[in-house]
Order: sequence, then structure tokens, then C-alpha cells
Amino acid sequence: MLSAIQQNLEILVSAYEGQKRQAADLQKEVEKYRTQLQSAKEKIYKLEEEIGILKERTVFLPSTPDNYSTAKASVDALIKEIDEALALLQ
Repeated sequence: MLSAIQQNLEILVSAYEGQKRQAADLQKEVEKYRTQLQSAKEKIYKLEEEIGILKERTVFLPSTPDNYSTAKASVDALIKEIDEALALLQ
């Protein structure tokens, strides 16, 4: 009877140690994925900034008559906004 209890205890301890190792491995995997997620978020942020910059650039590129008029309207709007800001400063 004591031998059976000792054997069951050894099985339980062994299972516990196995689960403990598995939990540690899973924790490492979670950290790896968190790092990858953070890198992906940073890459998305940089790409969104680049998209914004490229969108702003295309507004000012008069490659077609439509782009020219859009660019002129954008520049005129910016000049008007600057003039209004200067008027408020005076």
C-alpha cells in the first residue's frame, strides 16, 4: 500500500514537472509572439506614415490636369489658412 502511494506520488510529481516545463515553454512562446506583434505594430505605424507622406506628395504633383488643379486648390487653401493665421497674430 505504501509502495503504491509512493509510486502514485512519483507519477504526480513527474506530471507536475512536465506541466511546469510546458508552461515555461508556452510563456517563452507568448513572449516571442508579443515581440513579433510589437514589431508588426511598429512596421504598420511606419507604413501608415509613409502612406500619408505619399498621399501628400501626390496632391502636389501636377502630372495630369486634374492633379494640377487639385494641387493648386490645396496650395491656395494652405495659403488662405496661413493668411488667416497671420491675421489673427496681428
